[in-house]
Amino acid sequence: MKKALLICTCFMLLLLACKKNNDNQSSDKKLIKSAVSTYPNGDQYVINYDYDNNNRLTSLQTRYTGTQFPPDDVDQTFFYDNEENLIKTVSIENGVKSVFTYTYDKGIPTMMTYQPSADNPRTVVDKLVVENGLVVKTISQTYPGSFNEYFYQNGNLIKSVSTDVSNNKPYIATGEYEYGDNKSANTGVGLKWKVFNYPSSSKNEIIKYTRKSPDENYSVLYKYTYDESGYPLTSDTPFGTDGHTITKYTYINYK
Repeated sequence: MKKALLICTCFMLLLLACKKNNDNQSSDKKLIKSAVSTYPNGDQYVINYDYDNNNRLTSLQTRYTGTQFPPDDVDQTFFYDNEENLIKTVSIENGVKSVFTYTYDKGIPTMMTYQPSADNPRTVVDKLVVENGLVVKTISQTYPGSFNEYFYQNGNLIKSVSTDVSNNKPYIATGEYEYGDNKSANTGVGLKWKVFNYPSSSKNEIIKYTRKSPDENYSVLYKYTYDESGYPLTSDTPFGTDGHTITKYTYINYK
């Protein structure tokens, strides 16, 4: 539930892809610098973003301070080619290193390779299916029969369906997303293509997320305050029976 509450901050484990749109070229464009979520008991979940002079995200640091959830310290570093494509992500989560590499054909992403850790050297490979400039499906080459599907509307991901047969029994999970009319906090964090283990850049702010699976069925609602340009300043999500998690966002100007 902790990560579900932070979907509005960063889609950490979502795989999708879309081309940059003209909205990213507006004069009031901002890049998210930090997102600090405070839980009712005072615990905090902090995400910090760093960029290069080309406004590309170069690193992301996630820290959890508190006792309500297990430790969750993540450091991610991102590498690009000369065509602005993300080619590698190195992630260190609670001391465990994993590496994601991405393959392109004529500028279009076709394959993602994931090596979990030195202790788990088996390489996971996903084939990417692109239609109309969007990654609409990922097909596991490691676990035949497992795949993910993605559905979009107005520049936003509205539904994802994951089918996992790696344990010899189909496990189907869906995520549904509803959006408002303002900007997403991650609007400026954009690649030519967005890929797994990189913050998703939706066009608008998510106001509701619903997850359904054999062992989960819940929805998360988000309420925001905004700055004069329509970027979220704070988000409020229910937590527990009567508590709330408050997330505060800071930004830097587009270079």
